Amino acid sequence: MKKLLTVILHDANYDGAPEQTEILSYGVEAPLSDALKRAKGKYAVISDGDLECDFDDGFFETLDKCGADIALFDGGYCLKTPLFKNAKSAESKLCADVYAALSAKSTAKYALTPLVFRSETQADGGQIAEALDEFNKVKAKLPKDVYAFVFDILCGAAVGYYARAIIAVHDGKLGADELTEFDGKLKENTVFYHTLDKRFTYLPLQKLRKKAFKLGLFDYLILKNKLKKR
Repeated sequence: MKKLLTVILHDANYDGAPEQTEILSYGVEAPLSDALKRAKGKYAVISDGDLECDFDDGFFETLDKCGADIALFDGGYCLKTPLFKNAKSAESKLCADVYAALSAKSTAKYALTPLVFRSETQADGGQIAEALDEFNKVKAKLPKDVYAFVFDILCGAAVGYYARAIIAVHDGKLGADELTEFDGKLKENTVFYHTLDKRFTYLPLQKLRKKAFKLGLFDYLILKNKLKKR
């Protein structure tokens, strides 16, 4: 049967996958780039966290008829597999998705929930800065819907990283200067930089920047509690 979707999981398997899907895994012993080279589905989705799948015949019929490079759903998305194969090699979900999307020409939005990312991508600061740099190089040439897609996934990754990194600074696992350096790199895209002020809803990001990302105990407990609820 024709494979319509390749699901690439991080060190995990998915039992009971429909015939139209192909399940691949990546991790320490199996790089993401290798999994992407082996992907045979019309579309591919990469997960580095908690991915909820709820496939039905209607979803596969929709995917089969879809001609857009990026298929967007309520809570998730997938990209045409050739975009990954022709993109710059990457070893993280964020970079792979961004590099592939930068060659996309169109998106399609469906009111379906076959793929739901239940956790934020676990990209580190270096991966986010690298992906943002690639986005900055070509953003002026991107179709508006593709621009918005890439912008949103970069924002989501950055918000998650800021939260984890601020906690790590307080716990002594990350130097405040490292987070300040990362924050400074994002200023190259002023729209992105200031959008994060609005999207980082845990604590006031501007105030945290002025304090070199050092938290008092009360704010530390607030942030940790909010992260647990996500």
